[in-house]
Amino acid sequence: MKPFLPILPFLAKYPFLRVAGRFLEFEFGDLESILRSDDELVSSARELGVRIVEATLKGEKVPELENLKDLKEPFLCEECDVKDCVGRGGDLDRFRFCDYPVHSSEKYIKHLNIAKKFVLAYLFSKIAVSNLSEALRRKFAVRMARIYREMLEGESVGFLKVVVADFGINAKFVDGIFRVDVVDYLRGAVRIKAEEWKLVNRRLERGFVFLSKRELVRLLEEFLRDRLCERVEAGLKLEVKVEHESVDLDVKDLGIKAECYPPCMKKILSDLRNGMNVPHSARFAIAAFLLNIGMSVDDVVNVFRNAPDFDEDKTRYQVEHIAGRRGKGEEYICPSCDTMKSYGNCYADESCSNIKHPVRYYVRCVRSHSKRYSRE
Repeated sequence: MKPFLPILPFLAKYPFLRVAGRFLEFEFGDLESILRSDDELVSSARELGVRIVEATLKGEKVPELENLKDLKEPFLCEECDVKDCVGRGGDLDRFRFCDYPVHSSEKYIKHLNIAKKFVLAYLFSKIAVSNLSEALRRKFAVRMARIYREMLEGESVGFLKVVVADFGINAKFVDGIFRVDVVDYLRGAVRIKAEEWKLVNRRLERGFVFLSKRELVRLLEEFLRDRLCERVEAGLKLEVKVEHESVDLDVKDLGIKAECYPPCMKKILSDLRNGMNVPHSARFAIAAFLLNIGMSVDDVVNVFRNAPDFDEDKTRYQVEHIAGRRGKGEEYICPSCDTMKSYGNCYADESCSNIKHPVRYYVRCVRSHSKRYSRE
């Protein structure tokens, strides 16, 4: 018997799976035992976990995680004829009792050690993130969920079924299509703002929504973000070196007289940077506003990179359309204040008095600053 054999390569790549907890308990004991351990592997994983958090928050790649993308192993349960393991416990325990016939213990040990390292690193990354602000936790979750999503797109249907079950999603795979219970679909899709994700635009039969493999993985990303945001109460303080404890909008690095942006645009930008799902009306408003005041298409595209559903090709196409480089060639104008109010995107304060358009707010502010500087 080789405990956890089929899932070991996948635990290294996807340590967020609940079975990872059973795996750690089997290999190391309880959480307190792990935290007290002075084992070299545990110490190395602790350092890696913190480094993953720091690099992710900075938008940098971690070589160890990049290498995992090349770890391609078949999901053995898809080809296994031994069924006894299924009856020896619930979903979390069945991998522990694996009876798959293995001829190479060396390969098993290799995968076992890699899984130990990355599951421990994930645990320590969760502990490190738990000590950060809510905004930074959300930022980390958004970016890590996107990394996992990219890897999951290359996995087999058999393994995706395991991930789906891990999140408690009721789904079936029939004739090459995933069918997801409408309640579970709405739990994730409600935060995806693209029009095609609205229930009215989906194929729905007998309480199940039809999804392609790629769409299913996109849905899983939403559930992943929630799990990655969860705190771990471990009584351990791991120092994470980040330049700013808050990721609220810092207008100084946006250029184009960013200190003169109206409150509504600052709020939309802040939400985008924090990885929040901003409605399409707000996305259009900020894109049009930034283009109207002279920002380049490339810079506007970069503004949307933290959006949970960011797709560079689609975003660039839409921004170029707003800029007048697509379609009829007409540049769109930023919505007026009345329109912003009607869509719930207005965050006016006293500085907005007698202003009817965000661009006018910006122009008035820039002129006021210019006059003050000229007097000085």
